[in-house]
Amino acid sequence: LILRTFGLSTEAAVGADQAALDDDSLFYPYWHSSFLTEHVRKPGLLKLVSSLIKSDSESVWFVPPINDFLDECPDYLDVIPTPICLQDIREKYSKSDCSDFSAFEADVRLCFSNAMAYNPPDHFVYQAAERLSKNFDELLSDFKIEQIKIATKSISRMSKDPNARSLVDLFEAKKRAELQEPLVSSSSTLLVVPN
Repeated sequence: LILRTFGLSTEAAVGADQAALDDDSLFYPYWHSSFLTEHVRKPGLLKLVSSLIKSDSESVWFVPPINDFLDECPDYLDVIPTPICLQDIREKYSKSDCSDFSAFEADVRLCFSNAMAYNPPDHFVYQAAERLSKNFDELLSDFKIEQIKIATKSISRMSKDPNARSLVDLFEAKKRAELQEPLVSSSSTLLVVPN
């Protein structure tokens, strides 16, 4: 009876909702929604870049643009068709509305994949790129989780906007799945008799 009050059952299948409830499927619609303004998105992305730079002392190799003469890599622009550095990313997203999070992710990943494409695996810049790429994945995961927590607290405000119905439905499905997850399917009935 208590479970049915919440629209749940021990026999309900969670699997159908679970496929649609990973962090990315909640994060990206929320990030693109009208509930996040440029004034929220921009500092978030710029802080993510700053945290990435602080995560490894050898990040200094990825902040300024490559100078093929000073950095002793005269063929860099021949080998790497789309050079990008963390400074370029900062500048790009400080002038953008920052709504395209996938493009931000792709830019940061390109910065490190360029370094790994140009340098051999035993080179210290290649190894720093590998570490920073892993650091970025961890920072990204934490960032998305934090944003989802913030969004979850804003569901009541979102539910007032008819344009956000599908977004609210996603978060409500996640909430139902989280309530149901620890339940074990049973065909038994629990009868509680008061003393």
